[in-house]
Amino acid sequence: MDPRTGVIIVLYYSKNQNYQELIGYSNVDVILVDNTPERDLNIVDKNIHYIPLRKNKGIAAAQNMGINKAHELGCTYIVLFDQDSVIPPNYVNKIQSEFERLKKIYPMLVVVGPTVINKESGHEYKSAKTAINHECKLVSALISSGSFYELDTVWNEVGLMEEDLFIDYVDFEWCWRSMKKGYVCAITQRLKLQHKVGQNDHIFMGYPIIQSAPARYYYQYRNFLWLIGRNYVPLKWKINVGIRKLAEIILLPFYVKAKRTILKNILLGIKDGLRHNNYIK
Repeated sequence: MDPRTGVIIVLYYSKNQNYQELIGYSNVDVILVDNTPERDLNIVDKNIHYIPLRKNKGIAAAQNMGINKAHELGCTYIVLFDQDSVIPPNYVNKIQSEFERLKKIYPMLVVVGPTVINKESGHEYKSAKTAINHECKLVSALISSGSFYELDTVWNEVGLMEEDLFIDYVDFEWCWRSMKKGYVCAITQRLKLQHKVGQNDHIFMGYPIIQSAPARYYYQYRNFLWLIGRNYVPLKWKINVGIRKLAEIILLPFYVKAKRTILKNILLGIKDGLRHNNYIK
């Protein structure tokens, strides 16, 4: 029997049915985890498993709910998607083939993700500068959408997503935690995925800025302060993001409309990030 793959898609007020491409595959279980408050959709399709949470429990909790379901269904692999990612035809089989190809080269490979393309501009999102070997880049972290994992490694070795982070840096923290255990993360050049990070993109004096939804700034600043105390988080990331977060506060008035709301969320995030020192590990 062919190994089964659980494709986990987290929904939040979305009407986009990007999972339609996945219906009917004999070796795929589509697991839709709905974070939309008070919503319970009537979704009945072959190989579709719909889990309404009826409240927003965050991306990490929703992904963990999907991972648990995939484990219950006996899946060997999982793929994570955001609701707005454009899933190419036969993507699941292709990313599995890439994982298996690269696993032979890098036996400690734990996750492989696609080359992510901004679906509005058509440009590739830049990852950390690293050499391209075997048509892939070994990276310290990657975004979760489109990423492919062996379920047993997630379940028994690295562990699930950290739910207290709620949304921002959840995927990065998982990668760093896996690398602490000696695993390798990779981005393949052979597969591309159209996706959108943030709400808008801006260029300020030649400096690229991704504008997020106002509520996200709370989690970005809080989680950054939680993560800088952890010894497995790369020092380069701590420095680069720290500088970016300071610059962001200065530049915000020049490119956003909801200045007061965003600044309030930033200050609350800083306050809670400094207060909860139990997250130093």
